[in-house]
Amino acid sequence: RYWRDWSSDVCSSDLVDVDSDGVRVRVGDRNPMIVRSARIQHSDLVAAATTESVAIGVALPANAALVGYSVDCPTLFSGGSVASCTVKIGTNGDDDAVMAATSCFTGASGFPKAGTPGVLGYPGAPLGGQVIYAKFTTGSDNTVNLSAGDLRVRLYFTPLGG
Repeated sequence: RYWRDWSSDVCSSDLVDVDSDGVRVRVGDRNPMIVRSARIQHSDLVAAATTESVAIGVALPANAALVGYSVDCPTLFSGGSVASCTVKIGTNGDDDAVMAATSCFTGASGFPKAGTPGVLGYPGAPLGGQVIYAKFTTGSDNTVNLSAGDLRVRLYFTPLGG
């Protein structure tokens, strides 16, 4: 008999059954991962206003559920007479559905991070059919006056059901 350690090749979710005949595992594609990501730099923010939303990809499939997300800010935002800058992640109807306002301004720390989850910022949250947005809010000056900043957002979804 030959022995092979399958532990690195088979996930527990692939295990179908174990009985006296042996072990049965699922072979083939699992649910594909849907990734929405964006790199948003200060030069992408052009509003003569203190809030601006940037779409992160196109609408999700109707049955998409959130798996997780992360936000990285290798260059913190600053510039002009802007006194603060926060980012939220959400939908058109709920701007902080995935992540509540998180500082991405000079002095912020702890990146990359997931931030404080919003009401739909949990694994399995139903976000199907939605476009996800990053909403920037500045204090004391408009977003267009930022002269530095580089934010990277990654969101992972899986289709549920058929």
